[in-house]
Amino acid sequence: MDRVMRVTLVLAGAINGSAVALAKSGEVYIVQCTGSEVQTVETSPQLSFNVGKAWGTVRTEPAGGLFDMMTSHCLGAGRVADGKPSVWGHCEWTDKDGDKVLMHYVRVDPVAGNYTVVAGTGKYSGIRGTRDYKITPFPAVPGGRAVCDEGKLRYALPD
Repeated sequence: MDRVMRVTLVLAGAINGSAVALAKSGEVYIVQCTGSEVQTVETSPQLSFNVGKAWGTVRTEPAGGLFDMMTSHCLGAGRVADGKPSVWGHCEWTDKDGDKVLMHYVRVDPVAGNYTVVAGTGKYSGIRGTRDYKITPFPAVPGGRAVCDEGKLRYALPD
């Protein structure tokens, strides 16, 4: 009886996992953490410009959801003018099959911003979506920084 119960639970988990992976639309809570290499021109503490490239991970809560365990590669630029930040760029997420999601991000608040899904490949072809996020910055190191950003990704895949 124990064996039958275990097989039933495994099959139920596989069916549930497939349903999540195939959902045509929904919301997924995302935590993306990246470390970046940054080059900065700082004219003054109130005026600077930087470019950066970052690599990281994408996790979902709960674990195992659509987009979980993807890698992240981001390129971006930032400016501080009159002490106010402005950050923008693109992140590409890649899953274990090599399928990708490309997103554009913008942040004019010190910690809050949004993503717009631009395109996808493979199982993500035709994807559209948005994601509001907040960052948690970690202590900077010379020439680099690390952040985690979190928020809900609202997405839709074509039928």
